[in-house]
Amino acid sequence: MDGSSIPRWPAGSESSSTGHLQSGATTVRAVAVAAPHLAKKFLAASAALTSATPFSLLNAMRGAIARIDQPASAWARSNWKRPAGLPIFMADDLRSALEWTDAIIDAEQPNLFLIGAMSLALPGAIAIAKRVRERLGETVTIVLGGKHVTETLWADGEATIIHPAAPYDVDGIALFDLLVSGDGEEVIAEIGEVVAAGYHGTAFERALVRRLERARGSFVALFKSGESVISRGTPIDHEALPFVHDFYPVNAKFGVFGGAPTAHLYSYTSRGCVMRCGFCSENALINGPVNVAALEKGADLLAAQVEHLNAVYGQQRIAGFVEDSILLQAHGPAWLKFADQIERRGARMPFGAQLTVDIVLDARRREALQRLASVGLEYVFMGIETANEAVAASMSKNTARRSQRSWSQRSRAAIASLSDMGVSTGVSVLFGLGEDRDDREAMFMTLRSMREELGQPRVVSLNWATRHPMRDPETGNVDYQRWGVDAGDPRAPMMAQLFGEASVNQAFVAAPTMGDLQHIAHRVAELELAP
Repeated sequence: MDGSSIPRWPAGSESSSTGHLQSGATTVRAVAVAAPHLAKKFLAASAALTSATPFSLLNAMRGAIARIDQPASAWARSNWKRPAGLPIFMADDLRSALEWTDAIIDAEQPNLFLIGAMSLALPGAIAIAKRVRERLGETVTIVLGGKHVTETLWADGEATIIHPAAPYDVDGIALFDLLVSGDGEEVIAEIGEVVAAGYHGTAFERALVRRLERARGSFVALFKSGESVISRGTPIDHEALPFVHDFYPVNAKFGVFGGAPTAHLYSYTSRGCVMRCGFCSENALINGPVNVAALEKGADLLAAQVEHLNAVYGQQRIAGFVEDSILLQAHGPAWLKFADQIERRGARMPFGAQLTVDIVLDARRREALQRLASVGLEYVFMGIETANEAVAASMSKNTARRSQRSWSQRSRAAIASLSDMGVSTGVSVLFGLGEDRDDREAMFMTLRSMREELGQPRVVSLNWATRHPMRDPETGNVDYQRWGVDAGDPRAPMMAQLFGEASVNQAFVAAPTMGDLQHIAHRVAELELAP
């Protein structure tokens, strides 16, 4: 990747702003929000697969949560050390997010405001930050992290690379005090310690830089002054951090598990996927390589979470869904270790995971996959994406593209193979990759025939391909500070209903027309594809 046209900041550059240290320490009053991706709320309920749990943000908060029982930490005296619930929020639409923001400002008077955002939610993050700044001025430190920052801020040797789509400059000002790319666990925890010390301006930056230079994890932190910290230090010790469901209720329910409470489970083996599909922001080129040494430890972490949830919920039925892009990165020995650990701990429960078509069909993994099915794997979600074989040939996960069987044939075979094991399936279908209406019609007919013959897939998740920053790293010609679908666009309600998170203004190849949406909506209703 040639980043020659992207601005670079040398790591550790000096800030020219003024700063001071307030007299005496203060209390950390932190709040956190997952930014919304819709400019307004639409009456039609989305049929897309969604979760009410802001799990990416919650994972990043674990470092701070781990310190609330440490008397020497400022977090032990923070507004997070209380039984009344944590001030964390997620909403799909901006109005709901701003209403919560106003209410939490009144209730908490926060001095640390944490925002997480994917690319489609960047306008929501900016709107929230502006509201916070309007109401609290410079008394609050505003931090932005999440997927969009990770895709627009990274290290090249000792230099910090700032992609043109990075939210470093918003309407000519540095709205955010800090952008955090990569691992946020210790970064957030250390920010709280410095906020509690009463630092501002240059003094705040220098104090935090010193702490971040010793922090664990792989991250880039960029201050609004231009100073940055690059860390490739000791990896995060995930075993030492609390499980997300220790401090946040299990409030998702997946229909494939009979409506049982469904916990999000994490192996922490990678921030993304081992594949490199160009349309996907999870691909390895963006998120970095998988830590192979961590795979078997990840199996232990997953089994420990299952055991813990069993102990907490007792006789109540509970399920889990593993958030790996591919379960334990499709590492067969790790699959077997996970299954062995489940049996050894006596902690079986129904769970789901994500795989790919060719991984399911790989004969070398079949025994391990059957073993997983025997200890609770009841549901596999995988992307079949397209019925256009030329489009499918460009996908990294289409690893058997030279097979005598087409992508569509192998997709059907993978679903049939899982069905034979007693495992239900869900599939993602991604339009807007370059297919035409005939291809979309062929996909719907394929889905219909599979349901008639196999009773699968149980779940069909539709989406329209959205561009992400790493697809265009040099010119930055896509405006990510614009909502994915303008509130007044007549396509907006149907986009929200069909796809949940999708974009017209940042479409991957071409934006859907109203005719495209009407055709898809008609087929969804006719074939009863909504989950």
